[in-house]
Amino acid sequence: MDPAEQLRRPTLHTLTALRWPAAFAVFAFHVAPFFLGTSLQTPIVYLTSAGPAGVSFFFVLSGFVLTWSRRTGDRRRDFYRRRFARIYPLHLVTWGAAGALLVSLGFRLDAAGVPLSALLLQAWVPSPRVYYAMDAPSWSLSCEAFFYALFPFALALLLRATVRQRRAWAAVLLLVALVLPALGTAADHVLSAQSAGWFPEFFPPARLAEFLLGAVLALEVERGALRRVPLVPAASLTVAMFVLTGVIGDPRLRVTLLLVPFLLLIAAAAHAELEGRRTARALATPWLVRLGQWSFAFYLVHGLVFVGMVHLEGQHRLGVAGAIAWTTATLGVSLLLSALAFSCLERPLERRLRPDREVPPPLRELLTEHEGVLLPPSPAAVPDPV
Repeated sequence: MDPAEQLRRPTLHTLTALRWPAAFAVFAFHVAPFFLGTSLQTPIVYLTSAGPAGVSFFFVLSGFVLTWSRRTGDRRRDFYRRRFARIYPLHLVTWGAAGALLVSLGFRLDAAGVPLSALLLQAWVPSPRVYYAMDAPSWSLSCEAFFYALFPFALALLLRATVRQRRAWAAVLLLVALVLPALGTAADHVLSAQSAGWFPEFFPPARLAEFLLGAVLALEVERGALRRVPLVPAASLTVAMFVLTGVIGDPRLRVTLLLVPFLLLIAAAAHAELEGRRTARALATPWLVRLGQWSFAFYLVHGLVFVGMVHLEGQHRLGVAGAIAWTTATLGVSLLLSALAFSCLERPLERRLRPDREVPPPLRELLTEHEGVLLPPSPAAVPDPV
């Protein structure tokens, strides 16, 4: 790594912290069935229906962070190896755990879904038996793998483009991302009924615009654009649109209504930290950053925990107290497994597989400034968050 390059673009702890609410939104959507038939069913549905939009936030954030943390003279081979080290080892572990859990519960595994999900190709097939195969949330990693494959080439184009050209491309990408759900509805008419919704939500090229918008946003923030967007109003707008999306209840509008708030929130959080604002310090607390670090593991394990909890609970009709208890238990077990997976699997395997050199001591002091949550005190590779 070029130390000067990293010093110019420091690690943004606020963005790590924001990963947690996005992951929790997905979790809340998945555990909402515990409240079906209770007096809280309607408000819970309203508050959690937009949860899958957390995946859209991750796509945008991924493009932003990869562009922000780009390296001078980086080789494609090294970039691909870092991406593999970042997501695949834990994916393979949860893939195996999902298979063992589903077989033990008597589920029949899909013959195509098993190998395709292992290879992160499941989202290319318009069948829920395939793109939800094994650990269901891992369909988004199939999209991320596609984004990673294209990123070195897309980044080269973006860096060569003028500011005016990049902004024109951003306008086109935004238009595509906003109207694609409606076009996807038309595409669903030529697919089978069980595949409805696949094109706009799961098909990797259909989600590429969100990732590329994140990349363009990083370059704009680096230039100082959008500095006047304050963090608190941006966060308030995001929460308001999230609730509104849930109240409307149309899954086709999740990206349409929330993409712009997500872009503003990421830009506001980045500038708040770069300028040392109090709002950034309030957001990037050690525990929220830690939860953000666990969020990838949490995202992958919570679905398996939910399946296990539903089996233990026996699908009985629950009251409010029972629904809260089962939700709390699911959250607690998911957090525990996430912490263990991060500490014992994800981070050690990532360090072992990454091709990075050690970080120079002055740079290490800079990156460990915030309670050492991103780097341990001993020499290690610079983290490259997704």
